Amino acid sequence: MIKRTISTLLLASAMMITIVGCSNSATEEDTTEIEEASDSDPDNTHELTDDAFLYNGNKISILNDAAITLGYLGDYDADKSSTGSDYKNYLFDNGKIDFATNVIDGKEAPVDIGIFSPDIKTSRDVGVGSTKDEITGAYGDPDTKTDDGLIYTIEYQFDTYNITFRFDDTKAKVDMVLYTNSYYHSKTAFS
Repeated sequence: MIKRTISTLLLASAMMITIVGCSNSATEEDTTEIEEASDSDPDNTHELTDDAFLYNGNKISILNDAAITLGYLGDYDADKSSTGSDYKNYLFDNGKIDFATNVIDGKEAPVDIGIFSPDIKTSRDVGVGSTKDEITGAYGDPDTKTDDGLIYTIEYQFDTYNITFRFDDTKAKVDMVLYTNSYYHSKTAFS
């Protein structure tokens, strides 16, 4: 009797695994790499990778779940933020950080994190106030450049995210660092 019960439980477990394994949609498969990356540092141990930076002692990654990032960033400036629609824009620390999310498939997802403070550095120790030579010294030649006369940027593209460095009017120093989650950005209405 016990053997029959155990056999039945094992068979039922195997069937459930098969059913769950076969029910993945293309969207879930596409996000597997992003979910694995966001779970790679569950204790927030601060081993910085290129997708992350430190802020108030927390590792902030563009690949983290939006709720995790919001928790690590702390209280946002409610009067300066726009959170009343599917596209949300949270401002932190008097505009030092700008975190944009979008509700995608019923879930708030990270789209962009903009850094405007020289106190916050990338994993390669560059950021706002750095020169183009310092950026290329840290990251190498950029994947893309934009220079339309008003805005000058250089961008580095990784598998699931991009880092863009925007320069000031004189093109001498970085005035914004933008981390973009490629997967979720491609799913937004404005991409």
